[in-house]
Amino acid sequence: MLYFRRDASGRLLMGGRGPFHEPRGEPDFRHLQRAIGKLYPALKNVEIGYRWAGRVALTRDALPTCISPQRG
Repeated sequence: MLYFRRDASGRLLMGGRGPFHEPRGEPDFRHLQRAIGKLYPALKNVEIGYRWAGRVALTRDALPTCISPQRG
């Protein structure tokens, strides 16, 4: 799964499923670099300015869900 868009400055933002461990360096992001090269061949060797990681939770039905904590 890949997701991408252009930000307000015209930069490409791209994400996708990576390793299940916390990223340890550039090798953990190589799959995204390869995806950029396949989708946009002209960007194959472009330097990546920033890399970061985070967690995304997926629901069993694959639908977006908002759950607020119960108060009381």
